[in-house]
Amino acid sequence: MECLFLGNYYSLRSQHEKAVLYFQRALKISPAYLCAWTLMGHEYMELKNTSAAIQAYRQAVGKEPYACCRLVLIAGDIHLNTNLCKVVSGL
Repeated sequence: MECLFLGNYYSLRSQHEKAVLYFQRALKISPAYLCAWTLMGHEYMELKNTSAAIQAYRQAVGKEPYACCRLVLIAGDIHLNTNLCKVVSGL
């Protein structure tokens, strides 16, 4: 999906607002796309927008219940992300 590739491109260039726009476009095409929800959550974390990140991660977890485990494994700060995982999954 072209929008997902462009979102990743802008993410790697630290253009996080632009990356979010492309992940949102990908979700307009395919709202159930787990990867786009997850990557958009990561971008919101980079932008220090925790509430938007949690909403995006909740959408991802809603699409696939085990997605929360991946959110913890992907990130570097396990303590922070374990707590975030609890918030996202409602634990």
